[in-house]
Amino acid sequence: AEYGKQWYQRRVRGKVTDSAGSPIEVEVVVAAPDVGMNITTRHDGQYWRIAAPGKYEITYLANGFKSHVHHVTVEPVNWAALSEPINVMLFMENEDIRNHVDSIDRETRMDMLTRRYIVVSVMIVLALAGCVLVGLWRRKKRRDEQRRQKDIEYRGLIEGGSDSE
Repeated sequence: AEYGKQWYQRRVRGKVTDSAGSPIEVEVVVAAPDVGMNITTRHDGQYWRIAAPGKYEITYLANGFKSHVHHVTVEPVNWAALSEPINVMLFMENEDIRNHVDSIDRETRMDMLTRRYIVVSVMIVLALAGCVLVGLWRRKKRRDEQRRQKDIEYRGLIEGGSDSE
């Protein structure tokens, strides 16, 4: 049973979508120097194939779409290790990939700007909190000094008052 689990974990798997993110059915050709396997994705774009350890060239083919080739190495692993999925986006033959790269770049830039905004905001909040804490500490220090002065004055009055009697 453990042997079967090890082979199940040594697999090539993933999902194929179009540029809009919708799953598509494609022919996936998994080729190695001594073996070739053709599989078709399911209706949800998912595919998987048990693969012996080695180097593979995976080709994704679908009518009306540009083909895509991906090279992968399947490592011998223990049965508990999970293989990472290979998710692929195919573009229509007449589709301009640059539009997608630009939109991805815009999204990446927006993500970076959002992260920077969050970091700067947190830094400002921490700086303000530090200022508030310093202000509170100084106020407490002044109050303590005032109390000590009052105690000294009170003691002086008491000691001075007892001398006059």
